[in-house]
Amino acid sequence: MNKLTYKTSLFDRIAPVYGLFYNFQKRKYRDLLDNIKGQMDLSQYKSILDIGCGTGALCAVLSEMGFHVTGIDNSKKMIDIAIKKAKANHVKFIHSDASSLPFESEVFDVCFASYVAHGMDSTERLSMYKEIVRVTKHLVIFHDYNEKRRLIIDFAEWLEGGNYFDYLKHFKSEIKDFFQHVEMLEVSKYSSWYICKI
Repeated sequence: MNKLTYKTSLFDRIAPVYGLFYNFQKRKYRDLLDNIKGQMDLSQYKSILDIGCGTGALCAVLSEMGFHVTGIDNSKKMIDIAIKKAKANHVKFIHSDASSLPFESEVFDVCFASYVAHGMDSTERLSMYKEIVRVTKHLVIFHDYNEKRRLIIDFAEWLEGGNYFDYLKHFKSEIKDFFQHVEMLEVSKYSSWYICKI
């Protein structure tokens, strides 16, 4: 089993557990978006792509705010749960890999990728950046770990088998090759938004 198949299989297996935290995640995302209103205004945009949407909590919050939202994830089980959870929201969910997005160029105003980059190896990340730049018109927001570390995060990421440590070393320099302007906004003690203008 290759590394990508292993990661997909892992997220398929833990999807029901993520589903249990759906309402908690929605509250966290809603609070986060409320808290950053003074520093970041998304109201000028209409369409948003959420890469690595998981069970769809961020998609639901963005849809409730009036955005046209599409969520993708390479775990079919995550997408299945997202579809069930999104009863009242008008969100489109697609089972897809981030390195080959099934969209025409410049379809979305904004793209979010929450806790996705740290799980990819450098080749996968570079493919994702190219695709994100292709399908997004204005703004890309990577919501991920910053350099402040906790042992529990290190351990969990080691168990997950992702590329968390490589990500911490190279992420900031990698994205500067793809985006005109990158700004970091700390949104919690251990995570940041990396706001990238195309």
